[in-house]
Amino acid sequence: MVKGLVIRQGLTAINLLFALGIAYIVYLVVAEQFAGAPAEASAPEPPESKSLEIKTVGPRSDYDVIAKGKLFGDAGTVAAPPPPQEPDKKPIVETTANINLLATVASTPTDPLATAIIENPSATTPSKASTFYLGQMVTDSLKLIEVHRRRVFLLNTSTQQKETLTMAQMGSNATMAKTGPIAGRNAKVAAAGGKDEDKNHVTLERTAVMEELNAYDYADLMAQLNPQIVEDEKGNVTGITSASLTSIPIAKQAGLQDNDVIQAVNGITIDSEQKIGEIAQKVGNANTIRLSVLREGKPQMITIKVQ
Repeated sequence: MVKGLVIRQGLTAINLLFALGIAYIVYLVVAEQFAGAPAEASAPEPPESKSLEIKTVGPRSDYDVIAKGKLFGDAGTVAAPPPPQEPDKKPIVETTANINLLATVASTPTDPLATAIIENPSATTPSKASTFYLGQMVTDSLKLIEVHRRRVFLLNTSTQQKETLTMAQMGSNATMAKTGPIAGRNAKVAAAGGKDEDKNHVTLERTAVMEELNAYDYADLMAQLNPQIVEDEKGNVTGITSASLTSIPIAKQAGLQDNDVIQAVNGITIDSEQKIGEIAQKVGNANTIRLSVLREGKPQMITIKVQ
């Protein structure tokens, strides 16, 4: 029994020595593999920077082979299109149409609300004079494109020629309207046909009215009137007014008073600033204009007949 125990202990010692030998051999192999490796890996060096080199295109002859080979279709074999020609700048000429400019109203030549009153003696309508706005055809071939003081520019749609139409010089009465005192202007309008049938019915002559309006510069007229939009307590537009209506002879002749609130024209209610321009377009050529006015809180109806 003792002999068997000694033999077992001897075998155990031999196994242990064998395991230690294998471990030592593994150690030697690993140490051999990492013997020449550095302690820390150095960071890679950045690549050398190279300057951008731009090469120019060589002569066309260098690419004739490619062009003739049709590698890119007809590219290189079709001539480049000629540069676009600038349109001919035709000089502006005076129109030869049988029309007459009576009045112009505009803050700028291309003001969307710019208007021109032009007389066409050959018109078939009862009134030979009509109000025109930008873009409207004055005749079959003339379109209104700009409105200046005492002059308008027209485009002849047949020839694409720009033409101008200028107001004729006024007579002595018109000169008085431009340079004379306010009383003189009122007298001129009255002499031209303005009269009171009663306090709320007035008749005015269209030509005299147009000449009187044209005597004013648009900016000066607006500065003198200083029109104000009137709103109710809810902020809704109810009309337009001015504290200096009577300083304009035509407004006074029409029966308007300072601070009158014009609420509607020919039944069209003024409920926005844009509506004013719409009304001007619709009633510009009307022979009868009815103004719904609020005066000192009381409604009034003023009827103006334009002959």
